[in-house]
Amino acid sequence: MVLFSLLPNFWRRCLGGNGNPVKRVRVRAPASVANIGAGFDVLAMAIEGFFDEAEITISKGEGRINVSSAGFDVPSGRENIAHATAEEFLNRYGIKGVDVNITLHKGIPPSLGLGSSGASCVATVYALSHLFGIKLPLSEFLELAGLCECFTAGSPHYDNVAASALGGVVIVDCANKEAYRIIPPVDIHIALLIPESVPRCERKTALARSILPKQVDLKTLVYQSSAVAKLVYAFMTGDLEILGKAASTDFVAEPKRSALIPFYWELKGFSLSNGALGFNIAGAGPSVFAICRSPEDSLAVADAMRKFASEKGMKADVVVTKIAREGVSIVK
Repeated sequence: MVLFSLLPNFWRRCLGGNGNPVKRVRVRAPASVANIGAGFDVLAMAIEGFFDEAEITISKGEGRINVSSAGFDVPSGRENIAHATAEEFLNRYGIKGVDVNITLHKGIPPSLGLGSSGASCVATVYALSHLFGIKLPLSEFLELAGLCECFTAGSPHYDNVAASALGGVVIVDCANKEAYRIIPPVDIHIALLIPESVPRCERKTALARSILPKQVDLKTLVYQSSAVAKLVYAFMTGDLEILGKAASTDFVAEPKRSALIPFYWELKGFSLSNGALGFNIAGAGPSVFAICRSPEDSLAVADAMRKFASEKGMKADVVVTKIAREGVSIVK
C-alpha cells in the first residue's frame, strides 16, 4: 500500500539541469491525541484547530540542512526535530549534493500532549518525499517518522505520527509499523484543557513513559483489552455513550500519569458531572480531553473546565475541537 500519491521523480530533471533551480513546498500536519483511554501506543485521533507547517526548499549545494522556527517557542538549527528528521531522510535515501532549508511554523504547543513533535516529523517527511518524488509505503513512512520521534520521546512510537499522517482515528500495529484509519460516522466533539504553567521538560514524554509499569497481571490485561475493544467499536459505530465510558477507562497509564497532573481526579469528576461523556489524559499529558455529545455540550464542558481551573489557580487554555478527518496535506 502506497500512502501518498507523489509527483514523478523530478530530482534529475529539476536539479540536474542548468543553473541552480529551487523547489519549494509547504505542508501542514494536524495535532493529535494519542493513548486514548486504554489504547496506550495503539489508538490516537487527529484533532482540528492546531497544525504544524513545514515550508521546505531544496537546491543544489553541499548537503547543508538549515532549520528555523516560528510560532511556539522551539529551538532552531540542529536542536529542532525537523533537522534530525531531514538528516535521517537524506541519509536513508542516499541523497547528496543538495541543501535543505526548512522553516517550521509551530502551531501546536510543544510538550503538552498534543502530538507536537509527531506533527513536525510527519510534515517534514511528507514534504521531503514530495520534493524528491519518493513513494513511501505507509509502513516505511510511519517507521521513519516514528523513529525521528526518538529525538524528543527517547524511543520510537507511531500513534501520534499515524494520526497526523492519516487523519481520523488510527489503530497502530506497532510490531509491523502499520496503521488502520477509522472515520467515525458522526462528529466526535472534544473539549481540551491545556495547562500553561507546567514546567517544560526536554524529555517530558520519556519521563511519562518511565513511570509506567513494565509488566501487568493477567486480570489487568483482560480489563485493558476489553476497554480497547469497546473504544474501537464505539469509534466505528459512532456510539457516543460507549465511547465516553471506554475513553474514561485505563488500568495502566492513567493511574500512574495522573500523579503528574495537579487536581487530575477532581477535574475528571467535575467534567463528567458537567456533561462530559468521557475524560482522560491527552497523550503523555499534561493536557486532558473530554468527549462530548454535541458542539453545545463541548462548550458547556469547556466552560466548566475553565471555571475549575480558575478556582484552583491553574493557568490553562480551554478549547473546543473535534476529530480531524484529514491528515497531512500540501498547503496550496
